[in-house]
Amino acid sequence: MRTSLGMTLLLGSLLAAASCSKGDEKTESAKNKEGTPADKDKPADKPAGDKPATGGADPLRLEAAAVLAGAASPFHGFFNLRPPTLDRPFFTAVLPLARLGTILERVELVPREELAWLVNVAVLLQALVLALAVAALPLFVPGSFTRLPGRQFASVLCYFLGLGVGFLALEIYLIEKASHYLHDRTFAFGSVLAAMLVFAGIGSWLSQRLAAWPQRGVAPAVLGVLAWIGLAVAGLDPLLAATADWPLGARFLLLLMVIAPLAVALGMPMALGLGRFAGRNVAVLPWAWALNGAGSVIATPLANLLMVEFGYTVLLGLAFALYVMVACGQPGSDMMGRALGFFHARRWGILRVGSRPTGEPRS
Repeated sequence: MRTSLGMTLLLGSLLAAASCSKGDEKTESAKNKEGTPADKDKPADKPAGDKPATGGADPLRLEAAAVLAGAASPFHGFFNLRPPTLDRPFFTAVLPLARLGTILERVELVPREELAWLVNVAVLLQALVLALAVAALPLFVPGSFTRLPGRQFASVLCYFLGLGVGFLALEIYLIEKASHYLHDRTFAFGSVLAAMLVFAGIGSWLSQRLAAWPQRGVAPAVLGVLAWIGLAVAGLDPLLAATADWPLGARFLLLLMVIAPLAVALGMPMALGLGRFAGRNVAVLPWAWALNGAGSVIATPLANLLMVEFGYTVLLGLAFALYVMVACGQPGSDMMGRALGFFHARRWGILRVGSRPTGEPRS
């Protein structure tokens, strides 16, 4: 197999060299005639640190010679050739993120299968810029935002942005796992999306009973999400592997049983957080929605890049950290405010709706 590949590469190299030999000779001759003393004094160009040095030779010829000689490829060091694993089951993600500059210089050579990687990078950069603009909106819009203390600003920002990124990160993780488990990406995408919407809606409906005590509702919901992530890291892959030979209907029902408790817990914090904005605080509500939407846009390319580069476990670790941030930054909790230390705690009361009846004038 290796010899056959080497002969194929060598044949292609020789044909390409033969077709271009005359043009190369004329070009070299013209360069020699047009050379000047100043040109001779210039130092020779050095190959870039992240590009393989070819010495002016044909890369295909060098690759073929290495294959025939049984030596290591002079170019394989550039690519990410880690073997796929169950935690990182991707075959086409060979372009290293650290060499992005070199890749963009020769983007015309990037195979079609690798273009999705570059698209995710571009979309992530755009989403970060837009999210930054949304986050900074209260600093430039007069009105109710001007009465928002620094601690409340940080609290709302971390809470709703964390919910947006964390929810979508877990949803994308489930879609990927379901795609392998059900052997059909389209069916898996629709099943996971529908299940998440239905059960998250049930969680939002259940949260109405805790509207008077939102902090009591957010804490167990977040703890449920964190517990689910821990169980997923420890036992979800063995469970799916042990039941991989079940009929499709049984696997689908098992998948729903896995999704349901997580989705119910995911649906509660958003509803409880939005319920805190009433009366004079209603002006903050659109900004909270916008932060959540910006986080959702960031989550898709970010999750894709993390899965491809590091695997599913790292993606779950990100979701875990985000929901810890949500627990600390929920409106009405002093944990995030103390961590940031923007203002004294006595100044923090704009969004603490639970501290007084709605519509009661402030003293």
